Amino acid sequence: KTKPSLMPVLAVGIMIVLLVVALVAVVFPWAVTRLTVNPNLLFMSMLVVVALTIAAVTVRVLQQQFTAYILTNRRLIVEDSLVSRAQKSLPLDKIQGISYRQNFIERIFGLGTVMLAANGENSPIHMQDLKAYIQLAEQIEAAIETHPRE
Repeated sequence: KTKPSLMPVLAVGIMIVLLVVALVAVVFPWAVTRLTVNPNLLFMSMLVVVALTIAAVTVRVLQQQFTAYILTNRRLIVEDSLVSRAQKSLPLDKIQGISYRQNFIERIFGLGTVMLAANGENSPIHMQDLKAYIQLAEQIEAAIETHPRE
């Protein structure tokens, strides 16, 4: 069982929130002096933008926190239990290809993404922000090789 790391989501989320707060701090005084808008209405609007940004980052962090990947000798299970418990089970014999990559943020934190192409799936399964992503890809490949095809 492995879980994605929270570090990249938190780091990017905090940067986005700080950027929005800084933007509001710059735009609000400018808008009050140059526009004929009620300052209270403008302030409340900008406060809503900041609150929605914080809420979006919080939801993404919680999604990451409540996601887990479980590898058994027969299947890969993706668990998501943020609001309700949901599981997606992928039999090992359906996996057609395994690859991994690191984006810029993942590289900073020493993380990576494992992608699985599966028979019957419309798009690859992405397991993002994993610490031991190469080892996980190798474990899945070894489990596929030892699992008899039906």
